[in-house]
Amino acid sequence: MGANVSLRTWLRASYSSKARLSWMCSAYLGQWLRLWSGHCTVVDSHSMHFSSRNLSRTSLAIALASGAIFFGASISSAEERFTMVEAEAGSDVQVIGATPAAAGDWPATFRFSHGGKFCTSTLVGERAILTAAHCVDNNQSGVIKIAGKSTSVQCLRNPKYQDNNHYDVALCLAAARITLPNGARYETLNSDSGSPQVGTDVTLLGFGCRSAGGGGPSGALYQGQAQLALSEFVYLRARGGAAVCFGDSGGATYFDAGGNRRIAGVASQGDLQNVTWFTNIANPAVASFFKTWSLANGSTICGVTQKGGTCK
Repeated sequence: MGANVSLRTWLRASYSSKARLSWMCSAYLGQWLRLWSGHCTVVDSHSMHFSSRNLSRTSLAIALASGAIFFGASISSAEERFTMVEAEAGSDVQVIGATPAAAGDWPATFRFSHGGKFCTSTLVGERAILTAAHCVDNNQSGVIKIAGKSTSVQCLRNPKYQDNNHYDVALCLAAARITLPNGARYETLNSDSGSPQVGTDVTLLGFGCRSAGGGGPSGALYQGQAQLALSEFVYLRARGGAAVCFGDSGGATYFDAGGNRRIAGVASQGDLQNVTWFTNIANPAVASFFKTWSLANGSTICGVTQKGGTCK
């Protein structure tokens, strides 16, 4: 622990000057450090987040968003605003090992940007937007832009969210109903704690990089296939095929539930190769947060407080 605290102090002091970043990028205490887009990024040897967030109290895993790094500060303060926008057409950016995703196939998926850092979010009700807790601060406000209209939103983290990455999920409330183009429906959350099971094929969605190890810029929407390797209350883990990368945090992971597309989890962390960890949407503590949020805000959530209708 003493060595970790010492390294944290050293990194914070060094980050004050961009010119000093290059020599910081060297191995230290089992951590993997490397230069990325002009910023030094620190990657835990086992896992990492893909958006800016607080430095963990118990480790030196540093959260990333599009290659940027912050020490001792979360993605933004409550006073700063973010923007969520629709997926762009003709993108060349993807989840690792993925293929281009037609925006029309995923109209409820949005690119979530703040100060050059990116996450992914999903509309799961007429006023409810799902993302990862480490992508936002409590009561952080912003706007969602769709079909030329801007709507104010305000976000709330799951109160059980911890710096050790458990319960990494948040909901954002839109000030007015958001209508998707061409009568598209909102995505639906899985409410069955017994599914998906290990071995189930899952679809990863996000705005991350294009190759293993973090290569390529981030920008618009891609999708990829993986297989569920671990299913437990707190986390789902997928491996093989596709994996999430910078900018994919908060993106939904889907599976087929009897012919219906359902959100199984929210992208939280991964290894930049072929393993991804997701917050389990059906976890009782997560489901309770959804229900409490829905009642408090008078806003329905597909799969939790609303079935059918405008939901997939």
